[in-house]
Amino acid sequence: MKTSLIKITKAVVALIAIVAAGGLLVSAFHSETATAQNRTMFRICSNATLFGDYAFRISGEIFVPGTNTIAVYRDGVAMTTFDGMGGLTQVDWLVGNGVSDPPPTPGFHGNETGTYTVNPDCTGNAEIDFPIPPGGTSGAVITLKFVVGEHGQAIHTIVASLRPPNTPPGTNVPANVHSDAEKL
Repeated sequence: MKTSLIKITKAVVALIAIVAAGGLLVSAFHSETATAQNRTMFRICSNATLFGDYAFRISGEIFVPGTNTIAVYRDGVAMTTFDGMGGLTQVDWLVGNGVSDPPPTPGFHGNETGTYTVNPDCTGNAEIDFPIPPGGTSGAVITLKFVVGEHGQAIHTIVASLRPPNTPPGTNVPANVHSDAEKL
């Protein structure tokens, strides 16, 4: 009888251990799932996600239309201010093939304005409208696709279209230009 009681006790202890281990696994899985769900819940973005000044690093190539020939390598920096409501202003300084672009006045190019839309999944679109150059008919227009990261602290962009100054709408040149920014 004593042997039988010991066997039953061992079986009960083993069963308790198995149930406890299973509970730990379920708890760990549930915790991981809840954490993933919480991360997703906090990814809801809007125009208000972008507010304030962001420092951008810009890099890429602009191609000769209709070819794979690179017309100019572009590098630069920009300071973009987002108003939290879909409007932006920007100043930038760029080089093409290592030579700085001559602005109308010394220093950064200014008077750049635009609009942006941030989607709930933290992707978005923007348009930057450049001022009309002296003696010109229209300013350049750049449209961007972007992703917001780090809860609005970072932005990663790619140029979707680039219309040079003094050209009619729809006259885009092929470009492979991207930028990355962090909030100041």
